[in-house]
Amino acid sequence: MGDHLDLDNATGDYSHNEDLAEPPPDPYDYPYSFAEEDLAGLDFDDLPHHRPLAAQQAQTTDIPALRARRDAAYRRVRELEKAILGGGGGPAEHAAAAHLADLGRRYHHQRPLHEALTHAHTRWVQAEDAAALHAQLLDQLDAVITAATHRGDDGAVARYRAHHDQVTHNTERINAALATARTRLDDARTALLDAAGGPAGIVTEHHIHTRRSEAITADTATLNDARRHARTLDDQLCRAEAAAARALAQSPTHTYDLATDINALRAEVAFLQAASTVSPGALYYPPETAVADLDDTHRRVVTAITANIHTVQALHLHPGADKHGALAALVATAHHHDQGVLALTASPAARDYAAQHPYADASGHIDSARTTLGKTPLKLPLGSLIVIDDADHLSTENLHWLTNAAATTNTKLILITTAADHHYQPAHTLLAALHHNSTTAHQLGTPEPDPNPQQRTALERAEHHLATTNATSTLRDQAIELLRQRTQILGRLRAIAQAAAHIDNLTTPGRHIDRSDRGLEL
Repeated sequence: MGDHLDLDNATGDYSHNEDLAEPPPDPYDYPYSFAEEDLAGLDFDDLPHHRPLAAQQAQTTDIPALRARRDAAYRRVRELEKAILGGGGGPAEHAAAAHLADLGRRYHHQRPLHEALTHAHTRWVQAEDAAALHAQLLDQLDAVITAATHRGDDGAVARYRAHHDQVTHNTERINAALATARTRLDDARTALLDAAGGPAGIVTEHHIHTRRSEAITADTATLNDARRHARTLDDQLCRAEAAAARALAQSPTHTYDLATDINALRAEVAFLQAASTVSPGALYYPPETAVADLDDTHRRVVTAITANIHTVQALHLHPGADKHGALAALVATAHHHDQGVLALTASPAARDYAAQHPYADASGHIDSARTTLGKTPLKLPLGSLIVIDDADHLSTENLHWLTNAAATTNTKLILITTAADHHYQPAHTLLAALHHNSTTAHQLGTPEPDPNPQQRTALERAEHHLATTNATSTLRDQAIELLRQRTQILGRLRAIAQAAAHIDNLTTPGRHIDRSDRGLEL
């Protein structure tokens, strides 16, 4: 192709100079000289002198911490919605409650004085109107008397003078009534001002309604801000997770081999299946005395653990959790129902805690318990509790042995882990799979950012692999089948939990039963 196009030698209609003299019309109707002449008002001096900061990279975003902040923001939204929209009153209403109560008391005290002032004002207005009408009538009579005198009508003059004398006779009473009305009005106003301590202390219904409206408006603004904040965090989390997923998919160091992970995937599903067994003998509700010293969150978790029919219960303790109180409530609940508690420790820290804060009927280290009992099952009374502290230190073999032993003896196994040790990484992901998937996993305390986030489970890795690839293979079919089994296990757990909650609603006195309820839907 040459440097330029020779239009003189072109054939056809395209060679007409009159067609080529003008440029084609701009599709947006902008003149061609626009950019060259004024640059649309853009001045290069207006451009920033420094490169804008790049968006935060996915690798530097603490996704678990961001997720915890997002969850906390949505919990805050739900709390505000329950308080504000549920009729209990929001923070601003609660803050204004004392002021509104004081306004109500003052208004109730001043109300008779308000009514007296209103009545006195009404009587004064009536007296002023009567005095004005009386003076107007006298002026009209004077005018007609003067007109009759000019006409020389003596009869009319005499008649009008008689009317004038009759009306004048009431002047003294009208003036006295007006003075009395003014005095009563002044007295009523003075009494109200004295009782209120001045004009600023006067309280009316308008003051009360205005103060309540201000509180409601403030609560509404707080709820809207909380919703916006939660949505912002949710959007940030979605972007961070998407960026992390892209980085993971594009990084050659994160290649995934399903063949090396299939056994771990099979082990996690098998553990979920074993943990989903039931121990009806260890199902009981805590008495009020057992949870009297706990807050609502700890009460709900303790009740959820003891009143759950499933054999394995996982409890993860974040900073701020009352570990001693929760353990004491669990033990007190078991003792209330004449059941025993066995504590097995899986780490030196757990052993030291059990020695300093004894909470069970019997205790020991998991290794010594295995050595003493050998391969024989645990000989525990029906319905007992087995508490494992620092359960994430358990080996895979010990974890399976405890799970099978608890299911065999109809006892309940409580696996306690703590977030205090950020440097420890478990040798397996069985407990992580239980916490991520099971409805029998519970948490207490406030989550904090973890510098060493918990490793992903085989279930998560396989799920991500299947979602991002489509190559068919025998291993892929096996992974799909294992994930289907996981889904069935979780569905069964949720169905049992929903049925148990429904039965509780039906058997608890005072609970409202909806007429549209059709049953347990099992």
